[in-house]
Amino acid sequence: MNNALIRTVMITGDNLQTAVTVARNSGMVQKYTKVILTEASEPTENSPASITWREMERADANEMDVIDVDRCNNENTSYCFAMTGKAYQVVEQHFYSLLPKLLLNGAIFARMSPGQKSNLVEEFQKIDYYVAMCGDGANDCGALKVAHAGVSLSEQEASVASPFTSQTANIQCIPELIKEGRAALVSSFAVFKYVTLYAMIQFICLLLLYWQLKTVGLYQYLIQDVGVTVLVCLTMSLTQAYPKLAPYRPPAQLISPPLLLSVMFNILLNMAIQICAFVLVQKQPWYSTSNYSACITRDNNLNFTNEGTAEFQEYSIYENYEATSLWSVTTISCIIVAFVFSKGKPFRKPIYTNYIFFILLPIQLAACIFILFADIERIYRALQLICTPTIWRVAILILLIIFFLISFIVEELVIENRRLWLFLKRTFRYQSHSKYRELYRALQNDPSWPPVSITKYANELDEEHKGAFHTNPCYKSDEKE
Repeated sequence: MNNALIRTVMITGDNLQTAVTVARNSGMVQKYTKVILTEASEPTENSPASITWREMERADANEMDVIDVDRCNNENTSYCFAMTGKAYQVVEQHFYSLLPKLLLNGAIFARMSPGQKSNLVEEFQKIDYYVAMCGDGANDCGALKVAHAGVSLSEQEASVASPFTSQTANIQCIPELIKEGRAALVSSFAVFKYVTLYAMIQFICLLLLYWQLKTVGLYQYLIQDVGVTVLVCLTMSLTQAYPKLAPYRPPAQLISPPLLLSVMFNILLNMAIQICAFVLVQKQPWYSTSNYSACITRDNNLNFTNEGTAEFQEYSIYENYEATSLWSVTTISCIIVAFVFSKGKPFRKPIYTNYIFFILLPIQLAACIFILFADIERIYRALQLICTPTIWRVAILILLIIFFLISFIVEELVIENRRLWLFLKRTFRYQSHSKYRELYRALQNDPSWPPVSITKYANELDEEHKGAFHTNPCYKSDEKE
């Protein structure tokens, strides 16, 4: 979890010192991180509510050289806060303005009651964290229910309130859940991109053909829809999750710049390829609008169709050079984008591990190329295609190879290039608008944070921040005194 830069927080009902020791030994709190104890007292007749910060133990200075360089670039800092449920209750009621700051680096919450656990999860969600809760007892049911993803480690009471139940009573299921969730998200976006490209590829093809009062044959539609698209959509998402968690998450929105750029670029690129094929076929010396045959097939006696017959008039809108050329281009283009969009690492395993999909694509591609170069009149008549010179079919294949190379290179070097997108963010000074990230940037410029060996009172905070809201009058403790 630490290598994946996923923040972990301990919420327990055990003793504070025990929780700190477990957090140290498990790696949840690094050895070089100092733990700052946050204590808070209820107001009395003679004094207002107070909050105190003191360092529990000294960080091991000898461990400072083990800090991962990549880890220094995120929100991880050299300190964390620890508090008890009693202190959390006072902070919640009398020092509510400090609560987001404490949560930003809070790592240990001990002696927490069931109501405080669920309330703490909601407070994390208020500062735009996506929270996954892991628990094994009845006192965790409330927190498991309000979390974005609740995982029960027990098949008893907690399993009723949580959407996920682990078969093993440890938190090893959490990395697996994250990996599977990320893989499912990436697979969903890949299928969405493919279906969008498929629809736009067919749309462009039909626009070009309708311009000439022509269209695609019904059996050509059938091959594209059933023989290619349906099978691709059913098998593309079968790729399993990558075994190692990446230190960043995939785009979580359909309108994210990489996804939109990928879809728009491939649509424009395929449009250019189809227009080239549509225009070039009309420029060929053998092109004709009357005799739809420019070569001799193997079944020579079935090759030619006489102009003026009823059969010719019926099928002339289907059997033409434009439809034949564009069908080959669009069908193979669908196979190409299915391969290009099936990205593996870092969130999914490589494409060759999806055996069904990896075998299906070459079969589909081989079938399309066979139809393109078959020279069998019965196949052409069945699919409402016509025979074209071999040199033109080679030209179509070259256009498709160009489409594949450009699409694949741009997808790998631009769309999926994380360093490039980070560079663009820095260049245009883009910053996340998540509340916890804005708070983190504000605290970086605050020399008085984190406070150590300091005690503050509620009335002092009122004077420091005039007009600010520091108490929570709606707070009602459901704990018995």
